[in-house]
Amino acid sequence: MRVLSADAELRCVVIRGAGTKAFGAGADIAEFGHGSRDSTQGKVYGELIASTMQAIGDCIHPTIAMIHGVCVGGGLEIALMCDLRICGEGSRSAFRSTAWA
Repeated sequence: MRVLSADAELRCVVIRGAGTKAFGAGADIAEFGHGSRDSTQGKVYGELIASTMQAIGDCIHPTIAMIHGVCVGGGLEIALMCDLRICGEGSRSAFRSTAWA
């Protein structure tokens, strides 16, 4: 995002998922409880996510989230950092996968 933001030739940045199944399915939160992760790894992960979201928010070009399919968790967080969100028919968004029962 920082490289794209620095490119004066661009007029906007469109963020989308590959295909039409999901814009972003979010992280597998079941992985967060595994013993291989400690507080240091959690801090690094949190800083990486915060830096990524800040880079989207700081982009000098208009940012558009082109949402098809599922947009949950971190995927929704990315979409919310964009200036504009355009949802395809049948797209679903939630912070918890149980929110659209």
